[in-house]
Amino acid sequence: MTAGRGLDDLAARSLQQQASPFDRAGCSVEAGERALEVRAPGVTLALQYRTQRYFFARIHQLRAVAELVADGPDEPCELQLEVRNRRRGSFRWRGAPGAAGLVDALNHGSCAQATSDLVSSVDLVECSLRWFPRDRTWQVRIEPYAGSQVRLLLPPLRDISTLTAAEAGVVVRMARAVSAALRGAPEPATT
Repeated sequence: MTAGRGLDDLAARSLQQQASPFDRAGCSVEAGERALEVRAPGVTLALQYRTQRYFFARIHQLRAVAELVADGPDEPCELQLEVRNRRRGSFRWRGAPGAAGLVDALNHGSCAQATSDLVSSVDLVECSLRWFPRDRTWQVRIEPYAGSQVRLLLPPLRDISTLTAAEAGVVVRMARAVSAALRGAPEPATT
């Protein structure tokens, strides 16, 4: 299994290690050209690294991305998860003011429970939804702190963290719940 073209060998191997927790969480994982593809009922995630380059350091931040076709506003927009405390998360819009119905759908029901589970059990860098009206596509991005690789050049140091299987399962459930809310459909049953 190889994925992570464009990454150095250490980062590509680190990305490969991120497949294990998703596999243990009951998902199927396949190598794509630029990312690992995680398939679960109702959602497909691409695991990839967002690379930040500094003078004497490189940080490869794990990002789980799901893209889906659904209805949305006429203008591009972003919906950002704002965490007020670790027990309960809430979403807020940036951009399109006419999407109050979608905000309500994300803040209630199974999506609210998935959000609460994500916020209380996974340390997050970011969780966001981006709408691209030209393609009629939503992009769900979840970036946990775990799963990243930090490489310092001076002094030479490399640190890799990995999600647990429980955290990987929570990330998949969150993407599935958001996907169902955006499509206006009930969340698919899990096996």
